[in-house]
Amino acid sequence: MLLIILLLLLLTNITAISVSLKDIIERALRMHSAMRNGEPLGSPWQEGIFLATSETFKLFGSSSKPKAGDKIVYACGAFDLFNVGHLAFLERAKSLGDYLIVGVYSDEEIIQTEGYHPIMSLYERALCAFAYKPVDEILLGAPKFIEEELLERFKIDIVVRGIATSSFDQERFAVPKKRGILRIIDSGSSVTTETILERIIETRSSPDSMKNEGTSRLCNDVFYNEMDITYNPQYPVEQIG
Repeated sequence: MLLIILLLLLLTNITAISVSLKDIIERALRMHSAMRNGEPLGSPWQEGIFLATSETFKLFGSSSKPKAGDKIVYACGAFDLFNVGHLAFLERAKSLGDYLIVGVYSDEEIIQTEGYHPIMSLYERALCAFAYKPVDEILLGAPKFIEEELLERFKIDIVVRGIATSSFDQERFAVPKKRGILRIIDSGSSVTTETILERIIETRSSPDSMKNEGTSRLCNDVFYNEMDITYNPQYPVEQIG
């Protein structure tokens, strides 16, 4: 699904965006190498500068506003290496209401809480999420802790999170839980950012993974074979964007 998103970026002639599957894979390999060698993990993995303007986001967003009476749903996350698991999660989140706001954590927030820089930058991750039909609005640099101020500012009726739990998650979602508006949803997909990273490393480590076929073979092995074929999206691919 990341392949589909990246192809859409190319087909819409957004010249300010220069993201390719080869670039993403190289970033993942650089991060893996740094982790293996005990090197710092807090610097961006991309070598170039990602340039996005307000017009870029307009091309992907619905530009719609919530109508009177709409039930507003809020979902948040890193959404790194945007994949079919993320799509399934957001689709199920949207099914709980009428208007879906997606909060995307900043690079700095992820570094602070996870200890490493995400593979994709904030704007790359936000654009991938925004390109999907059920997403109505994006909150850039969303806070990890969901407080009353955020809920009131956006008139949020439902807050969703995934099934993975930790004591930190309990703290982050304490306010919506106290309000009785927290919903825990299962994406139904086994595909995660971690499984994709593992697939990249596994495929790259194979003796003949790159032999005579270059990066395109690796792209196919990682992204096509990583698809969860049991997942049927509610929104056809043609409706993304």
